[in-house]
Amino acid sequence: MQSNIYIDPKIDIASDEYIGIIIEFKIKPAKTAVATCISNLTMEQAKQQVETSHQIFQRELKQLEESNIEYFIINTYKDSFNGVSMRLKGNTVQRLLRSTVIKAIYKTEEMNVPKKPVDTRYQI
Repeated sequence: MQSNIYIDPKIDIASDEYIGIIIEFKIKPAKTAVATCISNLTMEQAKQQVETSHQIFQRELKQLEESNIEYFIINTYKDSFNGVSMRLKGNTVQRLLRSTVIKAIYKTEEMNVPKKPVDTRYQI
C-alpha cells in the first residue's frame, strides 16, 4: 500500500504497548489557511474545512472500532494546529495509513525548557 503519510521513525510500529501519538491533518488551521491562501478563501470556509477534516477522521476511526482495536483520543486541536493526540498500540499505527486526512503521525514526547545555568561569577 502506497501512502504519503509521514510516520515518525521514533514510533515502534512493532510494539504491542500503548503509545502516545500526535496526528497532523492535511488541512491547515483556519487562520493559517486564510493567511497563506492565494485564492479567496474566507475564514468561515477555512473553519468548515477544519471541521470536515475532524468529521472524516472520526468516520475513519470507526474502521478501527470494527476491527476491535482500542484507541483513546486525548485531545483535538483546531487553532494553531489541526489534528488530534491519541493513544493506541504501536503495532496498529500502520492501520491509520488508510486515512484520507492525515498528513503526519508523530510520537508524543515531553519536552522541557532547560534551566538557566547559574553563573557563579555574579553570586555573593
